[in-house]
Amino acid sequence: MLKSPLIDVQRLRVLTKMYELRSVKAVAIALQRSPGMVSKTISKLKEQLADPLFVPTKNGFEPSLYVEQNIRHVYQILESYEKIQISQFDPELTDETFLIYAPALFWEHFGSSLYDLLKLAAPNAKFSFRMWGAEARDAILRGEGHVGIHIYEEDVPQSLYQEKIGSDKIVVYARHDHPASSIEELQDYPLAITRTPGWNDQRYQVVERLQAMGLDIDVSVESEYSGVCEELVMHGEHFALKLARGIGPQHKVFPLKGVDLQFDYVVSCRRSRKDSPAMQWFTGIIKEMLS
Repeated sequence: MLKSPLIDVQRLRVLTKMYELRSVKAVAIALQRSPGMVSKTISKLKEQLADPLFVPTKNGFEPSLYVEQNIRHVYQILESYEKIQISQFDPELTDETFLIYAPALFWEHFGSSLYDLLKLAAPNAKFSFRMWGAEARDAILRGEGHVGIHIYEEDVPQSLYQEKIGSDKIVVYARHDHPASSIEELQDYPLAITRTPGWNDQRYQVVERLQAMGLDIDVSVESEYSGVCEELVMHGEHFALKLARGIGPQHKVFPLKGVDLQFDYVVSCRRSRKDSPAMQWFTGIIKEMLS
């Protein structure tokens, strides 16, 4: 596709985004640039490649035949360029900003520990901790985010790589002096549950497991903020679900006979980046923290 060897890689990124989104405004938002800059970049590419590239229609911009025939080569060029860039990674020297996505419960329990380990190994780097969810997964696949930490997901695109980094389990708990003494007695009390994108935002699998045991349990209150559930537990008669690592002497855990609520943590990234030095470094940091 390239008629000139002097085409800037950043212009090719704009080209692929335009191919995917078919809207100057959408591309500008995705790449955090102004619409004017996107239009200017497309115009320069038109001159260099001697092709209209995108044709305006009532449904947005449609790619020209030239683009359709060659867009896969552009993706290959960008993928190769990424491999060249990331192969130069040195944590002690990098000043890059790393975008890391994980569910709220992960950040609650491990956020500060992860930051300390990352900052110790990469003192000049900056870190942005964000919430995991469908938008985060899409950002990683577009190359706009670095890595995700979440529960293993079965239904993901092949281009998203997942590697197991550790395990944990969910426990049912209440305050240490809660009047209930067994899970059977606990079902008479209200359940407070944290709604976490990337884990239980579609359905409450743990609650379904408890109901399958024959327990008459239903959600009384849900919150996207785990602190709300903790307050209800510690200052009332609610019970809730929590990572086993987060249980303290102020809590009472209710054993579940024959039910294992263990799950696997994975680290995820674009498949093209899974063997990069940066990804190997980051995965090692996570495994060290969870060990």
